[in-house]
Amino acid sequence: MLQLRQVAGSTVTNAVYPRQSITPVGSSPFLAPAERTKQPLEILGFFLLNVYLFIVISRVFDVNLSALRIPMVFFVLMALGIFAGSPGQAMQSRFTLILTLMLGWIGVTVLFSTWRGGSMEYWRDSLQSFVLAIAIMAGATTFKDCIRLITTIAWALVTAALLSFKFGVDLEGRLALYQGTYGDPNQFAMALLIGLPFWFLILKRGSALKKVFCGLCICVIIYVFLRTGSRGGAIGLAITGLFMVWQASMKQRAVVFLLSVTLLVSAFLLLPDYLRARYFTFLTPQSEAVGREGERLGADAASAAGRLQLIWDAIDMTIHNPLVGVGPGQFAMRRWEAAKGEGRGNVGNFVTHNSYTQMSSETGIPGLMILIALLYGCFKVIGSVLRTGRSREYQVPREVLDAGIFLRLALIALSVCAFFLSVGYSQLFYIMAAITAAYYHAAQKNGPLWKIAPAIPASYPAHQIPLPVQSAIQPASSSLLNSARRRT
Repeated sequence: MLQLRQVAGSTVTNAVYPRQSITPVGSSPFLAPAERTKQPLEILGFFLLNVYLFIVISRVFDVNLSALRIPMVFFVLMALGIFAGSPGQAMQSRFTLILTLMLGWIGVTVLFSTWRGGSMEYWRDSLQSFVLAIAIMAGATTFKDCIRLITTIAWALVTAALLSFKFGVDLEGRLALYQGTYGDPNQFAMALLIGLPFWFLILKRGSALKKVFCGLCICVIIYVFLRTGSRGGAIGLAITGLFMVWQASMKQRAVVFLLSVTLLVSAFLLLPDYLRARYFTFLTPQSEAVGREGERLGADAASAAGRLQLIWDAIDMTIHNPLVGVGPGQFAMRRWEAAKGEGRGNVGNFVTHNSYTQMSSETGIPGLMILIALLYGCFKVIGSVLRTGRSREYQVPREVLDAGIFLRLALIALSVCAFFLSVGYSQLFYIMAAITAAYYHAAQKNGPLWKIAPAIPASYPAHQIPLPVQSAIQPASSSLLNSARRRT
């Protein structure tokens, strides 16, 4: 269950009350939180953080004005904004320790890399991701801040989906942006899938008109997602959808099922024949496919079988280099050199297509364990908040629980898609971990305020009631008396 922190300016004591007196109090079952007013510099720093987060998630400057280095300008401003937030909160987080270990260990493996110059680029990217994570944990001090960050990511990903209509290209029948991070259809699909739970969260919290708008955004994301032709993304969508249905009520399950069937059928009707066949082509091509489509499907089947071999090669490389691996980003080159030495011919310059074997083969088993510890920590702290919400001792606001549920769904999407992509050094791991940390820290601070206050009998000695509780509760007989006076 959630580990509670002492609320600033108050002390919550474990006073002993008569068993029969522990009942919720009228219309105020928990202490109302008093949020600290942010200073202008804090507001500016958090605004810059959201702008930079939008830029790196939407990748808008990958396809527009890329020569101006606008993301780097906002990165510097965002980094300076850390000091305007709450850097102490970020430094005290256990996630900061894990992320520091990850960054430090990647730096250690660079020293032992087979090509230090090539590996150094991955460490620099990881350093930028680390600074962004610290900025998120320092800037997001309340639940409202966490929701704003989630909303920023949602808007960034629907923007990326819309960019594909103008800047998208056809890569052997699959949709991607013409350059940049989302130039890989698989990475594009993974990012879009992570955004879906966030749009469902916005939809659930919105008015009727806002729900219609969110539904349209979800339709756009699903359509572009399917156009990428990512089979790993399709598996991630299926698993995330199953978890969403499992967490929902019976009524919500029926609604989600009907909407899913309607959207998927509609989207598939708009997809080319090749993409419809590709989603069912994992190990063997469709026998009836002919011509150019048949060649593509045959290549798809060969690609799926080849990825299994890449995983085995990565495991073999991990066994031979268990401590520091072969260096960040060096799996493809070392595999090619090993195949050449064994006389196997040209095996191509391929990455592992699995983030977990990528980390184990390139940064050793310690690198893999740090990544797993990061994901485990995220799921653990979100689960602790959700378990607190099911406790009879607390009344956690519904929007807090909804945010935890959909944040966990986004983490599930990331964790599953990571099985099919080499994204172990991706900013998404740092961003999702930082938002999870901010969410948990906000829960720790508000936990005592959600505790249901007991009703104290009039006969209970007033001097034994803790002062914070006196301000939040009424004696049971007094409560009844006040209600009687109101009726008269």
